[in-house]
Amino acid sequence: MPIQLDFSNVESRTFFDQVPGGQYRCNIFDVEMRKTGPDSKVPGSNMIVLVLACSEDREVDGISNGMSTRGSIKGQRFWANYPIMPESMWKLQELLVRLGWPADAVTGKSIEIEPNELKGREVLIAVEATTWRGKPSNNVTDVYGAQMAERLKAPATQQAAATGSRF
Repeated sequence: MPIQLDFSNVESRTFFDQVPGGQYRCNIFDVEMRKTGPDSKVPGSNMIVLVLACSEDREVDGISNGMSTRGSIKGQRFWANYPIMPESMWKLQELLVRLGWPADAVTGKSIEIEPNELKGREVLIAVEATTWRGKPSNNVTDVYGAQMAERLKAPATQQAAATGSRF
């Protein structure tokens, strides 16, 4: 049985397979609980996956359907994986501190968090252009909290003075 789909109020946007490496302002759109894959050091381990939606409305040159494409990055999705394994707990701890948890609240103890508490937070992500299974892709290499995202909004000269870096 056919269904009616009304796209009359949907904005046209570019869906990139790969965007240039760099930093992008995003919001945490969703938080998923998944299992690590068969290529993981410990397959089948629990993993927190942040689904990040780019909040910037700027033009970039990327790859879409195997072709070079120019378009707005707004709404582009990225995924950041955080396996819950002893050897990677430092990365989750770092993320929580960057997102505003007090360092002493996540150091030397076991805590319980509600993953949905992360949704909607503004972040700055660092991505690299890469390939995955032979196809153009992106890899999120770092996630920073809202303070770093705010610094990115400042003019470049203010950013360098405030941080001593290019952020």
